[in-house]
Parts: sequence; structure tokens; C-alpha cells
Amino acid sequence: MASGINKFEWKISKGICYSTDTLTFTNNFITADAGTDQTTCEDFANLTANDPSPGTGTWSVVASSGNPVFGNITGFNTSVTNLGINTNSLQWTVQKGNCSDYANVIITSNKPTIANAGADKIICESYTAMAGNNPTNGTGTWTVISGNGVFTDANAYNTNITSVNVGLNTYEWKI
Repeated sequence: MASGINKFEWKISKGICYSTDTLTFTNNFITADAGTDQTTCEDFANLTANDPSPGTGTWSVVASSGNPVFGNITGFNTSVTNLGINTNSLQWTVQKGNCSDYANVIITSNKPTIANAGADKIICESYTAMAGNNPTNGTGTWTVISGNGVFTDANAYNTNITSVNVGLNTYEWKI
């Protein structure tokens, strides 16, 4: 049966005489497509569900460690912000008349912890302890930008550094 209004006629005849009745079916079949799963390095994404016209659609959160906010909760091609780290399951529900369907999309946020190398220091020795922030998501790495230094563990936020040159030395903490 085609989508929309479908009319059928029942006809009873005897000779040249007949009786008819018309029956109307409205087929409100609708299909949801929440779009392609995504992986992002941010805590936001653009959603690309199917356009439910002439029906309507609504986004909802199935599961997230964050508090996702939809730019337009009824927009099929809207944005979502405040994604949780790792897996965010979002649902696109479409409705047309008394018929509905839904589909889920997974947005994986790999947004790392924002790096903070700590305060600049003036030291009197050729060694010191680094004071970067401890990453809750991702792995940090210390590197020498200028000068010299040997890290005890380049991936530890609070590692020790030796062989620091006299004068200006610059280090980067990257997560």
C-alpha cells in the first residue's frame, strides 16, 4: 500500500444494478535514520538524521556520561554539545500520524583532558619535578621545546627532569 491516502471501492452488482461503498486507508508508515556513527576529538558534533517531513522528529539521549544538549531537539540536522567522554547514544524518533519509528546513533567523544604544564619555574639545580595536570582522558607526553632535559618518565604528569641547561629551557605537556 502506498504511503498516504489509499481509497478502495467495494462494488456489488446484479445485472445492470449495483451498490458501492468506498473505504479509505491512510498509510502513515515512516522510517527513522539517525545518521552515521561518529568519532570526534571534541565534546560536540553535528547530527544528520533523515528529514521526517511531513511527519515530525525528536532527539533524545539514551546513554551518556555527559549532559548532551541539542541545538534544535526537533531538527534532523542539528548540533549536539556537552557530550560525555567516550560513548554517547542518541535516539532520533520520528512520528507521522499514529505511526512512529526510531533509530540510534553513537557519537564517541575522544576529547582529551585540557593540558596544563603547570607554572613556570626558576630553579637553582639541573633537575626539578614537573607539575603538569593528571589527564583523566588521554595520555600525556612531555617534550623538550628548547634547551635540554631528560625525563624520568615522559608520560607521567609529575615526572622528574634532569640535565636541565643553565638559562631558559622550554617544555611542552601534550595530552
